[in-house]
Amino acid sequence: MSDEFYLDMGFEVTFRPFEQADEDMLFGLWKYAYVHEPSRLSLFREKVWGDPEYDPELTLLAETGDGPENQFPIAFAMAVVRETADYRRGHIKLLAVEETMRRNKLGDHMLYLLEQRLIERGVEEIRVAEAAPNYLTPGLDVRYTPGMLMLEAAGYERIGETYNLGVTLGPYLPTDRKEARLAKRHGIASRRARAYDKALMAGFLAEHWPAWKAEVEVAFQRKPIALHVAVRGTEMLGFAAYDTNNIGTGWFGPMGTAPGAQGIGIGAVLLKRCLRDLQAQGLKRAVIPWVGPVRFYANRVGATIDRVFYRYAKTIAQ
Repeated sequence: MSDEFYLDMGFEVTFRPFEQADEDMLFGLWKYAYVHEPSRLSLFREKVWGDPEYDPELTLLAETGDGPENQFPIAFAMAVVRETADYRRGHIKLLAVEETMRRNKLGDHMLYLLEQRLIERGVEEIRVAEAAPNYLTPGLDVRYTPGMLMLEAAGYERIGETYNLGVTLGPYLPTDRKEARLAKRHGIASRRARAYDKALMAGFLAEHWPAWKAEVEVAFQRKPIALHVAVRGTEMLGFAAYDTNNIGTGWFGPMGTAPGAQGIGIGAVLLKRCLRDLQAQGLKRAVIPWVGPVRFYANRVGATIDRVFYRYAKTIAQ
């Protein structure tokens, strides 16, 4: 397949990398395609220009028209490469097609073009949407049915499902008594993180959750710092963050408690501290994304499943 394409209706489509000068039309496509996401320009900018691995050569803007001076956008797509010591993975992060241009294989063609560019960069696997640490959703919302059918036709396999939970922010978030109990029985202090906690936090993450390093760094950059910790002297025992991804939309996490300190109430205290901060921003509802332990959040703060996502991946033959 080439970088030129003909729609079933007879239109010629050309593709080029997009850039910040295209922002208005890209955001227009985003609003009409991503109907289950917040229509915020700040969020769009965070997901695109704010991505640490943003690469213009892994972006596509599809245009059609009757000449170079009369082109109009009909779709865009974006991929990124995430690399760790263990893997080099591609992610189809965004793909939006103007509604009247769907059902003509344009999305399939753009998916293929991005796949080829990712393969040229040596990725071992391609996943859809879940491009942590900067991601919009942890998979494909099951309500985006055409996207699901397109991915499965292109050879993507469903590797699981995950959930976003919703929490109504109400008057049930006090933690004073539980914090006093943690202090009296276990010598544990619960507080907002301070700048000098960075080194201690880095070591804690390296030991238990190295994949969350980038998101926690974002929490330290927020004002006030969007991170609460549980410490005993100079020992880090737990943390919870918010506003580290999809900033301003009420996202909570990541959160973790040291294995030896679990079961005594640290997680519930830190969770509620973060939710109080989100409530103070004027939000009525918080989002707990990419959740495994649904029961914990349901029991502690009455969280309920808001969204269901299918996770898709394609292994690249080496």
